[in-house]
Amino acid sequence: MLLAVTADLHYPKTPNYTLTHLSLAIERQRPDVLVLAGDLGDSSVHTAASLAFFRRLPCPKLVLVGNHDLYPDTNSSMSFSPVSEPAVQQPVQRLGGYSSAQLWQKELRRQIEAQDGVWLEDTIFVRNSVAIVGTIAWYDYSAADPQLGYGPEIFAREKRFFSTDDRINWPWSDQEFAAMVSRDFLRRLDAAVAHPQVAHVVVVTHVPILEQQLLRRPGDKHWGFSNAYFGNLTLGREVLRREKVCLIVSGHTHIGRRSYFLAPNGRVVQAAVVGRRQRQPTFLLCRVPAPALPAPVVSFS
Repeated sequence: MLLAVTADLHYPKTPNYTLTHLSLAIERQRPDVLVLAGDLGDSSVHTAASLAFFRRLPCPKLVLVGNHDLYPDTNSSMSFSPVSEPAVQQPVQRLGGYSSAQLWQKELRRQIEAQDGVWLEDTIFVRNSVAIVGTIAWYDYSAADPQLGYGPEIFAREKRFFSTDDRINWPWSDQEFAAMVSRDFLRRLDAAVAHPQVAHVVVVTHVPILEQQLLRRPGDKHWGFSNAYFGNLTLGREVLRREKVCLIVSGHTHIGRRSYFLAPNGRVVQAAVVGRRQRQPTFLLCRVPAPALPAPVVSFS
């Protein structure tokens, strides 16, 4: 199976012509499946419009939302994409007036499905012997540099200086939401692993879950503190205990990463982050199962 993964499109900060070019570049590779791993829009009002650029692709389009997709917007008017963009042919309703909790629990899913997307957050997608399971994964502060020694109350208090996620207005703390989505995701992952026809499991998240996906800068305390909002290593440890997981791909950090490593269960796992190049989104192509001799992930701008 040829899998394409993109993330962090941040439409409309990323202009129409760039997303059109990206969708055409992905289409030329003829992937069997496309996963859009969060932050499609720069806020919730643009998430569905961003996905609409990829409607022309004939493959299934599996969608995760990211933190930016959960930013509420107070404008409840209708948004039409320019007719000059052939990939966008229908108007999409702007999600004005909804809270972040409403966006998460219902409204974003409705908009994504209206654009022929599959809501991956509660889906196990199986094709041939490969299962794809995904989640937003949310940060729980476990990725902060451990030598800092701060407790979760410090990371919660200082987040507004490192992130714009204070725009999210749901009732859960970061740790509560991370635990909630992790619990539901691990149930789906266990079901995929137990499926008798599944030989390989691909995990896609918005927030990275592995140390191999993070960029460390020893001695830079500001960077080490900010990593609290860029990973969930608690979930990653759980994922690596599961059999059949062969590929873990994430977004969120905008810093492309790729590596192979030996998991505790003895299986070779490929880890990657979909980066942005010159502030523009890219995509990764991954073949599952991987070749006998690991080949680099192919990255396209």
